Amino acid sequence: MFTHGLMQEHKIVASNVISAEKLNIQIGDFIVYKGKKYTINTVPDVVADHRYTYTITFEGPEYRLYDAIIMHNGDADFTYYGEAIPHLNLILASINAIDPGWTIGFVDATIADYITYVDLSCRTALTTIAEKFKLEYYIVNKEINLVKQAGNVTNLSFSYGMHNGLYSLNRKYISEKNVKTKIFAYGSSKNLPANYRNGAKRLVFEERFIANNINIYKEKQTTYTNEEIYPKRTSTVTSVVESGPDDKVFFLSDSSLEFNLNNSLIPGLEAKISFTSGELYGETFVITAYNNATKVITYKSFTNEAKITLPNQSFKAAVGDTFVLLDISLPQSYITAAEAELKAAAIQYTSEVSIPQVEYDLNIDILNMKTLGYELNPGDKVTVVHEALGVNSLIRVTQVTYPISFPEILTNNTQFTATIANFISYTDSERLVATTIQNKQNIRIVDRRSIELARRNTADFNDLRELTFDPDGYFDPGNIKPESIESGMISIKFKSQNFRLRDVLYQPNYLGNANSLLISAGFLDHLEIEIEGLGYSWAINSKTFSGLNPLIPYYVYAKCSRSALTGEWMISETPVFADETP
Repeated sequence: MFTHGLMQEHKIVASNVISAEKLNIQIGDFIVYKGKKYTINTVPDVVADHRYTYTITFEGPEYRLYDAIIMHNGDADFTYYGEAIPHLNLILASINAIDPGWTIGFVDATIADYITYVDLSCRTALTTIAEKFKLEYYIVNKEINLVKQAGNVTNLSFSYGMHNGLYSLNRKYISEKNVKTKIFAYGSSKNLPANYRNGAKRLVFEERFIANNINIYKEKQTTYTNEEIYPKRTSTVTSVVESGPDDKVFFLSDSSLEFNLNNSLIPGLEAKISFTSGELYGETFVITAYNNATKVITYKSFTNEAKITLPNQSFKAAVGDTFVLLDISLPQSYITAAEAELKAAAIQYTSEVSIPQVEYDLNIDILNMKTLGYELNPGDKVTVVHEALGVNSLIRVTQVTYPISFPEILTNNTQFTATIANFISYTDSERLVATTIQNKQNIRIVDRRSIELARRNTADFNDLRELTFDPDGYFDPGNIKPESIESGMISIKFKSQNFRLRDVLYQPNYLGNANSLLISAGFLDHLEIEIEGLGYSWAINSKTFSGLNPLIPYYVYAKCSRSALTGEWMISETPVFADETP
């Protein structure tokens, strides 16, 4: 039996395969059906008595995506910014490492956005990407396509009666308890003038609400709030001056800024700049001055709770970064645009919640289907008419199920079932994973800020150690007595080893060779040592070591320059001390 759902299961289940002898069925065995490869990924079920009865499941190519973890620079826990295609490229890089041949097909244009990946399979990551960009995916062999709506709008119409194509229509799921017919819509409270719409605290549009289907389901009210919708102008940094005196203030400009920021200040509020991309993504800074002639914005640094001062040498603005301006009163055109955006979002939301979610099973007339020679696929839209159930509309096919012998072989038991619905759902397991990710995200960007915090903690520890003394007189660095070691503090310090590696991946048995080791390119971030004026992150190139003896342990070292932030990987059979090499 062949089953294919939209962004859901895609497999062939061969039931009641009977043999007098045990069959040599292996994981990895496959069949080709309609030009597509279906593979055995799990051990078949078998009942053995006087014969062997098997149930064998052959899965579509997308199931292979479960076998690879989506990674970026060797890290499985990271946040990535980009349009849909760069996100898909992460999947390709990960899955092609274990199963070459995956490609990207057609992808609708999207706006760049952040996604946090936390130990996700490539299959789950694909679902996450599709949901984030409000797209649907379909896979043809190993080609991933990501579009606004999969499938085609057909001119097929199904209803009862001879040659009308429908045997039966069964309503299998309906939910009216969450239907809402009057939605009051609100945006954010950001960037609103003091006299906005008679004192409204949040962005609203003129009517304040959207109504639909009240005459059918009565008035059922709810609210829709979107904190991301507010009057805003997405600006792009066109030039940067890193810092002013004492690294207290910083300068950047957006040469296309068309209004005078000084005329948009709100009394009692400090105007702010909030970065939406780049190394300062998610950080907000107070604006101290604006020069309308040069379009230069001056903003001041701040020190967060982790004692990290931003901007700094590692995290700073760059040309091409995007930002928005907050706590200002933008020109009316931006307010009008934001209200229109909110209304459009509210209309879309209302269209989804003001009707019940309904799902039907269509048992299609197989003779009519074979005669006309049409085919149905997940995502296709068909017209279904059923007067008794009050159905007469264009509805999407979400799943098809039929014997693989169809249409060549027809029997009295042959059925072609299509599930149609006015909503698209994810599988339970995918939804559970997606919900877990959403709850776990407090957007944690996996970047060098953890290194900044570790360096700050190391410095604090060193300061504390210098201030520590033993009032009993035993603490003497040159003469440590056993009784002088207390639980208050013990520090065993190996300064050269106080570092962290970033974006580094070790690949022993490289290319299947037990005598080979690949260490990828990456960074060594030292917590105590730095080159003044340059920083503390040494870039190290990838290196492959061959001719190794698998029975011998090896030491791995990073040989770092004393004058430049560069280094190389080294291995040795014997220990090498920090000061032994120039």
